[in-house]
Amino acid sequence: MSADELRLSDWLFEASARLTRAGIDSPVIEAQLLASGVLGWSRSEVLTRGDQRVERALLDALLERRLAREPIAYLLGRREFFGLMFEVSPAVLIPRPETEFLVEAAVQWVRKDPSLARIVDVGTGSGCIAVSVAHRLPLPVVAIDVSAAALAVARRNAEALGVTIEFVEADGIAWLESALPTDLVVTNPPYVGFSDPLEPEIRDYEPSIALFAGVDGLDFYRRLARIEPRPPLLMEIGWGQDAAVAGLFESAGWRHIESWRDYAGIVRVLGFRP
Repeated sequence: MSADELRLSDWLFEASARLTRAGIDSPVIEAQLLASGVLGWSRSEVLTRGDQRVERALLDALLERRLAREPIAYLLGRREFFGLMFEVSPAVLIPRPETEFLVEAAVQWVRKDPSLARIVDVGTGSGCIAVSVAHRLPLPVVAIDVSAAALAVARRNAEALGVTIEFVEADGIAWLESALPTDLVVTNPPYVGFSDPLEPEIRDYEPSIALFAGVDGLDFYRRLARIEPRPPLLMEIGWGQDAAVAGLFESAGWRHIESWRDYAGIVRVLGFRP
């Protein structure tokens, strides 16, 4: 065995120890995922082929980037969401489990209201919401984002996952003001305040345009509450924002129809009608 080679199991042990010292959660799993990304193997193969000799240079290079707190989803170029595998890049927000509740809410809403003509995803990013909805509902889907780079990722995801979506590069709220009120609008907008504490993986690597919405994180909701015509709305919100966001929309004349909570009991999605 050359100095540049070692057993995979030895590298996994070293990597998980370094990730532990860096304070990174789930260091053993992350080491396995990093090895999987470099070697092109599944995690199960990584676990069963520990005696295999591997070149450490590429493995160490990816490990160093993770130790610098670059998100593992960007390092691997993918993230699972709603049972589907999505391409991700620094051009898009990394899909999160709590956003799956927005997809669930959209499915429930459409089943209760068959009069809806189409679904519009504002700020689509990776396309995870639009694609997941298109997989489960028979309605046309429009995905809007102001970022051409984000739309390129979303288009590739739609093509790879076999759904047809109309993509629009535009300011989503401005576009909505020309849309039909029979559309159902879904959105996971920016809702972080400028001074809110964030992990370095988020603060230093994810696109700020998809994160920040003014001093208190509510600027997007303020704009959305003023749109005309008014479509049915489903929106993700940040932790503890339910009362503030509901108050904004109710004071603007919207009806708060329903709230959806995650498994921890935190309100994650709000639904409104004009």
